[in-house]
Amino acid sequence: MKFRDQINRQPESLGTILTRALKQKGWNRTLSENQACLDWERAVGEKIALQSKALRVENGVMLVKVSSPVWRMELHYLKPMILKKLNSALNNNLINDIKFV
Repeated sequence: MKFRDQINRQPESLGTILTRALKQKGWNRTLSENQACLDWERAVGEKIALQSKALRVENGVMLVKVSSPVWRMELHYLKPMILKKLNSALNNNLINDIKFV
């Protein structure tokens, strides 16, 4: 691209530039995985969030630390609903499974 062409084109928003840079570096998935952990409380609600914490996502599997075996069992039964809410919040199907530890 010639310098003159660069001067005459419309400016791009910072969001557009960052999105393009993230895609080029392959960081979109990592960013979405981190966002999934941040969205944990919104997906499960305050009561459950007080008893659990999303630690990380690896290869579509979210690892969640739980306060007790009773809560681990309860969250196991709620897993389909939690998966649906998380993926809905992310606008994709990034999370395939949740492991409660």
